[in-house]
Amino acid sequence: MPTNFVISGCDYKISVSDYKITTTDYIITDADYRIGRHLKKNYSGQKRFFFP
Repeated sequence: MPTNFVISGCDYKISVSDYKITTTDYIITDADYRIGRHLKKNYSGQKRFFFP
């Protein structure tokens, strides 16, 4: 039982870590999206697209 608990705790930390990485990716994508809109608004002649 204690061994399983330690493994579970480890898995939980890894899950939380993955969640943080995913959240960071989302924030970066959101920033790119805002930059993309900003560029599209200011430079309508140039088509700039940001893909996640």
